[in-house]
Formats: sequence, structure tokens, C-alpha cells
Amino acid sequence: LRDISGRKFAEQRIVENEARLEAILSSAGDGIIVIDGDRNVQIFNDAAQSVFGRPASEVIGRRFEELVPGFSERSLPTKGERLSFETVGSHSDQGDFPLQLSVSRVFVGGSESYSIIARNLTEDYDRRERMMEADKLTSIGTLAAGIAHEFKNYLAGIIGNASFAMDCLQEPDGMEEAREAFE
Repeated sequence: LRDISGRKFAEQRIVENEARLEAILSSAGDGIIVIDGDRNVQIFNDAAQSVFGRPASEVIGRRFEELVPGFSERSLPTKGERLSFETVGSHSDQGDFPLQLSVSRVFVGGSESYSIIARNLTEDYDRRERMMEADKLTSIGTLAAGIAHEFKNYLAGIIGNASFAMDCLQEPDGMEEAREAFE
């Protein structure tokens, strides 16, 4: 009899590691895509399916350029490099959208692959635009308050002079006194 407990333990560790990797890929908030050296999609997690609006079964084995038309050989990093850039992605239902990609070169078992983290920037762009609009409205409010303050100062002078004129008109020689005061 041979003791195979070490082998069983190693097999169990492999199964656990694969399950752990699958759980990480499934729970990630950003799209995780792995492409081979020919830029064909090998792995397409749940978040990537949401980002691009396509099921993994439709994408696996297809060129990544079908999802990101501007992606090319120049989009791939060289050894030890990671590239992050914004581009345009293609969603199956919603059309083109702003996309951030982070691409890293990896070697597994002697073969070259690229891991890609994909994030739809539509919400970020919308949030940024709303913040800019709020800043504009705040600036307009500040400007309006300043104009109102200046206008109030001018009105105070006009009202003061009008009040003085009214008081002068109450007296018999008031018209002459008001005329002299305004000259």
C-alpha cells in the first residue's frame, strides 16, 4: 500500500484555490478580463458582463477589439509595465460609453496573457458634470448676492436723498433748501 494522503491534500488545495479565484472574480466590482497574446478573450467575469452588456458565453474566444474598438497592439504593455488609460467601450444595449482600462502583462505556464480591469466611467462623468453645474449655480448665487448688495447701497442713497427732499418740502422755504443741498 502507498500513502497518497499528500497527493489528496495537494488536490484539495488546488480545488480550494480554484474556488477562491472564482469567488474573487465573481465578487469583483470592476470588470476583469483576461486576453491571450492574440487579444482573444479567455476570462470574462460577472462585472465585465455588466460593463459591456454581454454574457461571457458570447465573448469568450472573440477579439477584445469587438468590445473596445480602439484597442490594439499599442494598447498592450511591455514587460513589467502596466498601462492605464481612458477609451471608449461598446455596450450591447447602450452603445458607446467612456471606459477606463488598466492592462497588465502576465505569464502563466509559459504563455503570455494580459489581465484587464475595466470600469465604466459614465456615472463618474455624470457625477462630475453635476458637480460642475452645482459649482456654476453657486457662483451665480454669489454674483447675484453681490449685485443685490451693491444695488441696495445705491438705493439707500437714493432713498435717503428722497426722504431729505420730502422733509424739505414740508417747510415753507424747503424747496430752496433742497435745491441748494443737491447742487
